[in-house]
Amino acid sequence: MATITLLKENSPGLPQWQLGTWEDYLSLLESPAAEDGKIFFDQGYIFIDMGTEGINHSKYCDLLTLIFGFWFMQYPEQQAQSMSNCTLCRTGQQGASPDKVLYLGENIPQWQEGEPRRIDVEQWRVPD
Repeated sequence: MATITLLKENSPGLPQWQLGTWEDYLSLLESPAAEDGKIFFDQGYIFIDMGTEGINHSKYCDLLTLIFGFWFMQYPEQQAQSMSNCTLCRTGQQGASPDKVLYLGENIPQWQEGEPRRIDVEQWRVPD
């Protein structure tokens, strides 16, 4: 695996995308060192965000959760699932960890024991 630097909140300068392979990305996803961060992969480059969002970001993420909850209560017939901080990927090409994704309707991803902890958008549909 290539050496990838985990950037901390107090790192000087702007974070950089670093060269890396899909295998590096998968290895980092399972790494305890990156447990508190978000890891992104885009066509041969890796970016690791170690949680510099702050208070406002956290408040807005929680606000979205509340809005979704009220919406689901208003329309209980609508099949829906909100997911926070999950990893989405297109094998070998792209991977990201958005704060929140929303699935509406059929074919909502379900984790099965023995499968990776990420949502492969070639196996499951992309979120709404």
